[in-house]
Amino acid sequence: MSPSFPDVVFNFNLIPPRLINDYKSNNCTFYFRDVKPPTPNTTVCNDLWKQINNLWKGLNWYDLFRKVYPQTAQTDAVNDT
Repeated sequence: MSPSFPDVVFNFNLIPPRLINDYKSNNCTFYFRDVKPPTPNTTVCNDLWKQINNLWKGLNWYDLFRKVYPQTAQTDAVNDT
């Protein structure tokens, strides 16, 4: 999904146009789990990335139509015998 994630959350109306426009105009690129370093690694890009992440926080980014279950619910489901 990365580095296309900002476009995805924009298309789901989770971030405002100003934010995606600033992100693109600064040529920002981020990868999840730091598989590659961000480019460019600037304060502007880092701040924009933080803003994007704060706006979708709490959502299931694997499936934006489903809610996120707490970790304990997942563990209980796996350990249920």
